[in-house]
Amino acid sequence: MITVKPYKFLTSFSHAFVYSLVAFAFSVSAHSLPGSELVFKDINSKTGITLSFPLEEFVIAAPHLKFVESASNLGDLTSNEANQLARYFNQHFKVKSVNEGQKNQFIPPSLHSIEINDRFNEHVGHYRRVEVQFALAPNALTYNSLFPVALHFDAILHEIRSHRVAVFYEDKQNRKIKLVDFVYSEADGKPTVHLLSPHR
Repeated sequence: MITVKPYKFLTSFSHAFVYSLVAFAFSVSAHSLPGSELVFKDINSKTGITLSFPLEEFVIAAPHLKFVESASNLGDLTSNEANQLARYFNQHFKVKSVNEGQKNQFIPPSLHSIEINDRFNEHVGHYRRVEVQFALAPNALTYNSLFPVALHFDAILHEIRSHRVAVFYEDKQNRKIKLVDFVYSEADGKPTVHLLSPHR
């Protein structure tokens, strides 16, 4: 017959409870990587768009594009790799003009350049951040006007649902106006489309 002494049982239980609390505290206090930032800007009659995001989460969301980890800019990629990267963004990042009486189509901005740099965040320490430059031709938007514009964007979000995206408009005085801040959500089973305008 096996007997268990009460004080030994209580001691074991207390240790397990304390360890659980410590583990829980670490999991609660853990910080995720910074989210994506999308900035629209008018540049010489064109619309320039800068997208930045943490490399680690991008590779988790799109493991077939893992080759980006060994690059520092677009010139480090082969033409095939650059085309794969462009196709990914074409699928997950589109905009269209929103004007009364006109039925405009979503169009993907054209990939112009990428740059990968080391960054530091007080919560997660050092990490690598990707900055991608896109452009929209002047005739891509109705009346050569960017706003109001509808945004379809689920890059990284389609796999990492807790990822955040902050969208800004940078005016000619280099002032950044926040347009929307969002996480992944769906409407009728499709990623939510966001209506953007700094004048709303």
